[in-house]
Amino acid sequence: MKPGVYPKLSLADARRRAWQVVGEVASDRDPAQARWDARHAPTFEHLANLYMEKHARVKKRSWKEDRRVINKELFPAWHAMRATEIRRRDIRTLIEKSAERPAPSMANRTPALIHTMFNFAIAHEVVEFNPCAQLEHPAKKRARDRILTDAEIRQFWSALDGEPRTSPLRSACA
Repeated sequence: MKPGVYPKLSLADARRRAWQVVGEVASDRDPAQARWDARHAPTFEHLANLYMEKHARVKKRSWKEDRRVINKELFPAWHAMRATEIRRRDIRTLIEKSAERPAPSMANRTPALIHTMFNFAIAHEVVEFNPCAQLEHPAKKRARDRILTDAEIRQFWSALDGEPRTSPLRSACA
């Protein structure tokens, strides 16, 4: 192992680093392995692909929306970053940028997706902690009214035609 290059690194600093390495080895840690692990840690792109393959496509009907958000919102900012290097401030910066747009529900769904992805990454031993734990949603949640289209109303009424006259559903609509 090279502690550094003289004259940038003084002899005293080189000795200090050498004793740190000796201490790590004495504690049954391999400093070379730690450096190799850091250099070869999975990128966010690897995490996203693993998440899509093993979680989203298998367990979620909305997996296409997850893929769209990952491609549009997350990849431009983080695709080449190591998953272990993404910090709360990175997530907060991305979310605040998203919240500036007039799409409050998307601003809330993006951190929820990131949170789910990092929980998945913990379970699959890609990262050791979730950087967006206890991160607040940037936009206030609003309830919206759902209005049926004409086609949906026709479908509803035709479904009622098949119900008996004494059906609780039919009497509720009368």
